[in-house]
Amino acid sequence: MKNFEEKMKEIETCIEALNQESTGLEESLKYFEKGMAMVQECQETLRRTALKVKKITDTLEETDLNWD
Repeated sequence: MKNFEEKMKEIETCIEALNQESTGLEESLKYFEKGMAMVQECQETLRRTALKVKKITDTLEETDLNWD
């Protein structure tokens, strides 16, 4: 399974391919679909990460720890 950074690189590759005039319609559609799938996976990774961070910070607030 690819990590977040690898997926972002794939999105960049898809965007570059879509910006090339030589990319045909069918190939463009494949790049678009692949790019959108990677975007959804990255969004899900970010959502899960945000939940983990919130859980950690909520726990710290509950235990009254200060980082100041």
